[in-house]
Amino acid sequence: MNFTGHTYIITGGNKIPGIGSQIALQLLDTGANVVINSRSDCTHWNTHENLLCISGDITDVKFQDFLITKTLEKFNGVSGLINNASSEGGSRGNLDQKGLFKRDSWIQCYKENVITPYELTQKLSGYLKLSGAGSVVNISSRAAIMEHVGDNLPYIISKNAMNKLTKRLAVEFQGFITVNSIAPTLTKTKRILDSLGSIDIERSIDPVDVANVALMLLSNRAITGQVIPICKGYSL
Repeated sequence: MNFTGHTYIITGGNKIPGIGSQIALQLLDTGANVVINSRSDCTHWNTHENLLCISGDITDVKFQDFLITKTLEKFNGVSGLINNASSEGGSRGNLDQKGLFKRDSWIQCYKENVITPYELTQKLSGYLKLSGAGSVVNISSRAAIMEHVGDNLPYIISKNAMNKLTKRLAVEFQGFITVNSIAPTLTKTKRILDSLGSIDIERSIDPVDVANVALMLLSNRAITGQVIPICKGYSL
């Protein structure tokens, strides 16, 4: 695959190892321009000639506009968007005294996992159409397509909503922009390794497994409106 001359925005792409950072590295290897967003400082990425990293809160609408403006100033267009930034809403630590997930947890998950991907896709849609190769890839979760996986309801339900959003946007932009979701199982990212320490090697996957599928979707104009599990068969 050759992405020379095309520009891709990746949210949540700073941590290594990580899904977003792995997609960024593989896109750079194919000649693409890459814009990474992260809440944490990511200036170390800017040593790459074809890469721009901008720190900030991607759920903030003013920052979204700032990110898009800076992208266009540097690369003069956008061909793809990878909505990788995600929130778990505080996970199991965000329960009230009755053991229910707090309202803030639901709001946080929907804001980052559903509303922000929608806002970014709509704001970029004109540029994606103009590129002639417009693609959106949403990073969902296996937990959103399996009834018995996980117990973090705000996260699971919001990722399920992301999958529905994917299909609706694919219909809206049919013929102009492809829109797909990837639903990976437990992935050996920095966040997962730091929080869990050790994980089930047999059932887990590497970030490169997700990145390979992402690049395929970014390059294939015939696939749209799909939710693709990457789970070693554990979603069957």
